[in-house]
Amino acid sequence: GKDNVIKAKAQMMKDAQTMEIIQLDSFMYAHTVLPDSMAGMAFMEASELAMNKMSNLAQDQKLNGNIDYDFVQLMIQHHQSAIEMANAQIQFGKVQKVKDMATKMKTDQMKEIAELKTWLKSKD
Repeated sequence: GKDNVIKAKAQMMKDAQTMEIIQLDSFMYAHTVLPDSMAGMAFMEASELAMNKMSNLAQDQKLNGNIDYDFVQLMIQHHQSAIEMANAQIQFGKVQKVKDMATKMKTDQMKEIAELKTWLKSKD
């Protein structure tokens, strides 16, 4: 990328998501996997739907070759998918700590989407 604002935003996202991955890995390491339940199946379906939607949107996204612009467009879609997955966790999750993490992730993603959309508008 060339835009310093977007480069800084990308680094911030990378740092934040690295910490989220560490927290989720730590949780998974400390907890045993429980057998699937109806809520577990509903969560899996919602998550899979969100991932497929993101993949389809990314394939359909018209990229213009401007790395910063293309990154922002794809990241908005990625974040929207993450919000849908967080909603599935909030709805179907059983462990409050993970539900709280999902709520924070959702809030952070929504904030970042707004910032990315503002950046896009400033480039029109």
